[in-house]
Formats: sequence, C-alpha cells, structure tokens
Amino acid sequence: MTEPNAPQGKEPALGGEHRSRAERNDAALGGSAAVLHIVQLLDSDDGVTRSRALRALDDQMDGVSEGQVVARLLALAEESASSEGHSVFERSLLIALARTGHPDAVSYLIDLAKSDQVGSSRYQAIDAMGVSRRAEYGPLLLETTLDYIKTGYADERMFAKTARALGSIGRKHPESIQALVDYAVDWLTRPDVEQVWGDILRLLAVIRYARPRGIIEPMVDIMRNPRWGLDTRIRATKFLRAARLVEASPALIDLVSQTSNGPLRRAAGDALKSVRNREDLPSIVALLGHRNWRVRRIAVEILGVWRDKSTILALSALMDDPRAEVREATGDALARIDPEEALPYLTELLSDRVKAVRNGAAFTMMNLTLNNDGLHIDVPNDVLDRLEKEGTITSQMRRWYFSG
Repeated sequence: MTEPNAPQGKEPALGGEHRSRAERNDAALGGSAAVLHIVQLLDSDDGVTRSRALRALDDQMDGVSEGQVVARLLALAEESASSEGHSVFERSLLIALARTGHPDAVSYLIDLAKSDQVGSSRYQAIDAMGVSRRAEYGPLLLETTLDYIKTGYADERMFAKTARALGSIGRKHPESIQALVDYAVDWLTRPDVEQVWGDILRLLAVIRYARPRGIIEPMVDIMRNPRWGLDTRIRATKFLRAARLVEASPALIDLVSQTSNGPLRRAAGDALKSVRNREDLPSIVALLGHRNWRVRRIAVEILGVWRDKSTILALSALMDDPRAEVREATGDALARIDPEEALPYLTELLSDRVKAVRNGAAFTMMNLTLNNDGLHIDVPNDVLDRLEKEGTITSQMRRWYFSG
C-alpha cells in the first residue's frame, strides 16, 4: 500500500533530452521519485554517475517543492560550499535549488548572495538566480543593481553577474526590471543631469548587461522628441546602443535617414552598429542611395561593422560616389568585410583624385597586410611611384607592405 506522503512517479535512469541516447531515455521519467533518486545518486562514488545526476537535475527541478528533496539539496550545497575544488558541482546544486522556488531554497540563495564573503559561492548563487528566471529573486537583484548605480560601490565581477541575472529574470518577468527602466528615464530627463554625469557610465553598464526591453519605447520617444535638448536625445541613443536590442533598429534607421541634425544622426548610426539586426540589412543597403552623402557614409560604416558579404556588390557601386568621404569609407568597409575581395577596390582608390582618399586606401592596405598573414598585395609600380613622390607612403613602407 502506498504511503500517503510518498513521492509519486517512476524512478529514472538519469539525464536529459539533449544528452546521449541513454540519458534521453531517462528524461521520459519524472515526478518527485525521479528527483529523489537523482539526489541519492549525487552521493555515488562513481564519477560518471555523479556527473549524470548533476545533468539530470537541470531537467527535473522546475517547480519541485517536496521538503525532503529541498532539504537534501540544501545539505549538499552547504557541504560543497565548505569544500574546495567543487565549483561545477556546487553551481549545479544551486541552480537546482533556485529552480524549485521553495521558500527554504529562496532564503538560502538570497542569504548566500547577500553574504560579505567574496568568493565562488556568492557568484554561483547570483548565477543560479538568473538561470532559474524566477521572480522571487528580482527584488534583491534590482536593489543591488540600483545601489551600485547610485554609489558605485561594488565588486566589479559581482556587479556584472547581478545585472545579467536581473536581465535574465526581467525577460520572463518584465515587472521585475521596470524600476531600472524608470530610473534610467528619470536620470536622463531630470534638469540636474549635468551635475550627476558620473552616474552615466555605471547606468550604461547596467543597461548593457541587463538589456531590459522596456528601455526601448521611452528612449525612442526621447530620441525623436525635439523638445528635449540635443544632449539628452543623443544620450537616449546611447542607452539603445548599450541595450543592443533589435526591436530598436527601425526607429534608429528612421532617425538616420530623416533627421537634419548631424550629431544626432551620427549617434543613431553608432547605435545601429551595435544592434546588428540582420533583418534590417535591406533597409541599411537602401540608405546607400540616400540623397544626403552623410547618410550614405553612415550606412557604409554600419555595413562595414556588420560584415555581411552579400553587401559587397552594393558597396562597390559607391566607389564612384561624388563625395570623397563616402569613397574612403567604402574602401575601409570592403576591407573589413573581405580583405581579398577588397584589394582591387583599394588599389583603384590609390589613384583617386583626392589625396585623403589615396591616403586612406594606402593605410587600409597596410593594416590588411599586418592583420592577414599570407595576404599578397600587388600594386602597379607607377601607382607606388606616385604615392611615394607625394608622400603618401615612404620607401620603407613600400618595401614592407607593397610589391610591384
């Protein structure tokens, strides 16, 4: 007869569906009996068994709340924390505990994360909170993150881990990270922003680690609204650049193509270099034909950073652009995308009618030689003679970097 409080389910072998065939078979079995069996096998003397048991915990622990299981995991975690050389084992245990959501597990992890000790156990606790993506850990992570922004006092590694864990939870529970978004908007729009400029580096770092999607809408609104000062609007693009969220890409492309403000256009272009939304590649390529040469140059620079070989043909059409700045940027972008493909175009630019373009092409080719072993650059002697005569290259540069 089954005892009233006995765990239900079948005992598994071990493992998960992304493992070996034997381990995949284990994943079909579950329930509290499965977890109890896995926990018992963590005490095995056999290293392979222990390893499979650790992996199996990842597949079985979500929502497990049986006190017996949690108590055993807590005991193992405490034993592991007091030992050295078991960081992988401890990490798996803490992740398993974090995923249960059991009050005792939550309390243990929070106490561990708040402890004064600076060591692997504290780091592992923060990591486990992020992996679990459970809302229970959001308040602590949010409080710690905001405190760092305001005071600047924190262990750098701990700060990065905390912000990343908060971002992980925030992607599943947006309300957990909304206060961070509100703080960023308030900081950006308050009148004494110049007096607290020291905050921005820490705030941008937090946004870069946490990447809250809620930051997009308010920053786009500020970026577009001319009632805000230019500095404020440019800083809004910096927040979008830090977040690197593809959802911000359409608004940034619109700003690049439509604004008449040069610094704001440049800031939006810099943000697009970081966002890198491949689905917007056709929109960036379309900007190569924009009537404003400054927009064309920004589009060229963006494509150079994205390094998509499918854009080489479209870029090569700008080798005859009427603006020297665009031609020079095109040579650099092609070199970034594919050095071998770029060489004929760069050689062509060595004979450009504008000296600044010739200089740029020459130095780009020399950098390619330094950074690409075996790359052979063959430039006609008459071109090299002219470059040396006008001072674009020296005789020593010619011997080291060019052949003709």
